Amino acid sequence: MRFLIDENVIPVVVSLLRKEGYDVKDIKEEKLYGLKDSELFRIAIKEKRTVITHDKDFTNIVLKESLPARKTPLCGLFRSPTVTLLN
Repeated sequence: MRFLIDENVIPVVVSLLRKEGYDVKDIKEEKLYGLKDSELFRIAIKEKRTVITHDKDFTNIVLKESLPARKTPLCGLFRSPTVTLLN
């Protein structure tokens, strides 16, 4: 599985996913700060990545962009990323 990590997610999440062998692209590491949600969404679709974010409004992009469900990356909304990933 391939993930795109939004800038509002703590680095430990990136580390844990990589440790488990996942392909992870971190917005902070790429120095892509301040991207609009729609641009983040386009990157995720182009690179076939699942978005992990704390941004609850991100899911509204699916409706605004009018993209087919099969091209829509899943948005992971974690209140406590470390607990969620360790369970």
